[in-house]
Amino acid sequence: MSEADIIRLHGEIVNLKMLIFAAKEDGNQHRVQLLQQMLDNLIDRRESLISHEREEANGKAADLG
Repeated sequence: MSEADIIRLHGEIVNLKMLIFAAKEDGNQHRVQLLQQMLDNLIDRRESLISHEREEANGKAADLG
């Protein structure tokens, strides 16, 4: 995974937030719940990728040090 993947995930998160807002406006609670679950999963995935990238960067820095 790369920084581009993290940026892509962030874009998907923003889109889901907009869809959740629209579903709330429409009063579609079931859709809100489904979208919220998708959002939570994407946020978890993004955080995992960021953590992995940091670990790789720290490993490379240790190799150079």
